[in-house]
Amino acid sequence: MIAALGFVIAALWRLIDPAASRAPYGVLFNVSAAQATPLSVQLELDFITTKFATARVLRPDLNAVNLLAIGRAVDLNMVCGVAWSDAIGDMQRQLDLLAQAISSHPSTCSAVLIGNDDMAGMSSETVRQAIVTTRESVTKAVMTWKDRHPKDSTTIQVPVGIAQTDAQWVTATGIVMATYCDVVGVNIYLDSDDMIDTLNVKWNAMKALFGDRVRLTGARLGSSKAAAMGAFETWARSRKADKLAIYAEYTSPYTKR
Repeated sequence: MIAALGFVIAALWRLIDPAASRAPYGVLFNVSAAQATPLSVQLELDFITTKFATARVLRPDLNAVNLLAIGRAVDLNMVCGVAWSDAIGDMQRQLDLLAQAISSHPSTCSAVLIGNDDMAGMSSETVRQAIVTTRESVTKAVMTWKDRHPKDSTTIQVPVGIAQTDAQWVTATGIVMATYCDVVGVNIYLDSDDMIDTLNVKWNAMKALFGDRVRLTGARLGSSKAAAMGAFETWARSRKADKLAIYAEYTSPYTKR
């Protein structure tokens, strides 16, 4: 009953709150495995569609719940993650789920990001190979979709890269890693009182190094969330014309509505 009510509320909200009024940024959907059930994930992602332009997930699945399939079911644009893993077969299993999602509905993923602040200690060759393998999987999935839809002339581009902090990117190793990436995902953590000034400095430094490949993939907004979110939204709206993929860290939008 509660679940059904949640779906009804989300559906009604979409009717009275059109897409134009949604925030000009997305959210990092980052729930724990213990919280991830098919029903809870669908409620969360369905609610996100009423409030935000897009969502970023750190991996294709969680606790055997296929996040990409549910995201597609609620018509949510997503930046799809592949979690770095040394476990035998885990990376390939994630790539298989990613390819399945893209080959069925390529619009599911606007980009693919490997890792999240955990690639900096690896050799540049390890990172290069991870990106090459992921890009090959994505390209094959796109071609599969095109083979199934020969009359569709839609241009499909799913850039591949990694996500790490601005401090990790501006090192010599980070600059080398960026040469392998179609998209440079940057997490900027803002805990100071001059949050927007700090954000501008860090963002401009990244843009100067990597140009239009940079996407803001995480912005930790510090302790005063209400004021921080207002300032961040103003910052995001002022850059809407840049078509940036901008994300605010927000663990559980449905339960924190």
